[in-house]
Amino acid sequence: MQYFDMFNVRFSAVERDAIPAGAPPIGKTAFVAIDGYLALTLIPEDAEVDLDALRAITTAKFIRQADVVDAKMRLNVPEDEEVPPIDLYGAAVYIDERLAGQEDIVMTSGDPRRLLVVNYRDYTRKVHPVVARVATVAAAKVAQRPRLMVVA
Repeated sequence: MQYFDMFNVRFSAVERDAIPAGAPPIGKTAFVAIDGYLALTLIPEDAEVDLDALRAITTAKFIRQADVVDAKMRLNVPEDEEVPPIDLYGAAVYIDERLAGQEDIVMTSGDPRRLLVVNYRDYTRKVHPVVARVATVAAAKVAQRPRLMVVA
């Protein structure tokens, strides 16, 4: 949270239970390596990074999910802290279009009981993320969806 203070981005912390059902998706930070450079993505909590979509956006030759521990070491962030999706040390930031354009973005904070509510305009003014479709519904979530049964 100190990073948002450094960047003068308005935020508040809320209890996860305070977020009503049907609220916009909660964002989480995911790391990717794009042609050897670390990048951050802010994607819905129930999604995974869509590496093919990122490859198309960046025209990268090599792209992969980055290891969280390695990424935190490279960014000099303690292992027990959440890395906010801001352009630390020049890392590119991509935000999934499902999280973009809201008045506030709700994102994970590193504490499973708390979330951060960040003002979207402040965030984009300071961070300048690339807004695009960079996430896909996680395979496990798709498997858990109820199936329609057709009765003839």
